[in-house]
This record gives sequence, structure tokens and C-alpha cells, in this order.
Amino acid sequence: MSLTLETIEDAMKARITAASLSGALGYRIRSVGTYAGEFDDLASLGEVLRVLPAVWVVLDACGKPERKGADKWKVPCSFAVMVGARNPRSAEAARHGSQTAHGLEPGSYRMLQDMWDLFAAQDLGLGMEAFKPAETVTVFQTRVASQGISVLGLKLHTSFMRTGPATRAAAQAPNLLEVGLNYHRTPDDGIADATDLVELGPEEA
Repeated sequence: MSLTLETIEDAMKARITAASLSGALGYRIRSVGTYAGEFDDLASLGEVLRVLPAVWVVLDACGKPERKGADKWKVPCSFAVMVGARNPRSAEAARHGSQTAHGLEPGSYRMLQDMWDLFAAQDLGLGMEAFKPAETVTVFQTRVASQGISVLGLKLHTSFMRTGPATRAAAQAPNLLEVGLNYHRTPDDGIADATDLVELGPEEA
């Protein structure tokens, strides 16, 4: 089956959510989703503030495919995982995090490291090339309503095989389980003089 971008994105979000719910991170991520330009609209920052700490996944880019067959291509692509944290003290505290009476308030640095650990050298069980961590960038850093906000992004490189309709159809074709044979004597009157049904084993089908 041909792997799709949405399958990879959904698997990434599922892995992050599972790590958060299991307690493996040591803190709870309030929101895991697909980035939809939340930091492009300054008027919506108040809404974003309420869901931090949060993680967003988004496709960064796909490169030129490399042909691997008549109907098969290797597609290089990169995804970005963005982590967002807040802290009432400052943007620096939002990066570093703090321990409170209610538990760990993770900083964006800690969250970024956790995303690295979750995805570096992992193929998510999808059979694609394992993720390779790449650039880390500062996406957003400011103060909103007396809260420091820090958002960092981690790029992850991978590649996967994309097949065309002919290859997908061949993969879905049923196995040949038996062959019918008709025997005709000479001269042939068009009617089979004998018939046979040959069942094929798994190695022959």
C-alpha cells in the first residue's frame, strides 16, 4: 500500500498523544494538533495561551521524487514539530520551565528535547525512512496577558515510497488459486473431451 502524508502526520500526532497520556513525559500536553497558522494572527494569541503547553505537527516540504520503478517513486520530505510553552514570569522561564506545587511546568527546551527523543531514528512502524532531526528554529517568543510564551520548531527529514495506480492495483489483485484445463482431441469439434482443475499451492499462486 502506498504511504500517504496524512498517514505520517496522524501517526506523529498519535505518538505524541500516547507519550503525554502515559506519563512518560513527566507532564501533560494540553493540545496536540496540526498547525493552522495560530501564530500568524496576533488577535488569536489569547486562545492559544489557554491550550499551552501544546504541540503542533505540520508538513514542511517535499523534495523532488526519485524514480524507483515504472510506477514507483521515493519521495523525500520534512515535517516540523512545534512546541509551545508559557510561564507567568517571563519568556525565559517559558523556555526553561519551572517546578510548581502542581508539578512540572515544562519549558519549550524540555519539550523540544522530548520531541527529539520521540522521533529521532523512528519510522513509526510505517516502513518509511527513519526520521533524521534537522534544524531547530524559534517560531515565536513574546509576552501576552502577563504570560511569557516560547514556541520552538524542530524539523524532521524522512522519505517514503509513493506508488501509482498500476502498482496499487497489482498489490490488491487476488491470488490465483486454481487453473482450469480443457483437453481437445484432433480433429477438434469445439467441445472439450476432458477437463481438469489444478489447485495451486502458495508458492505457485
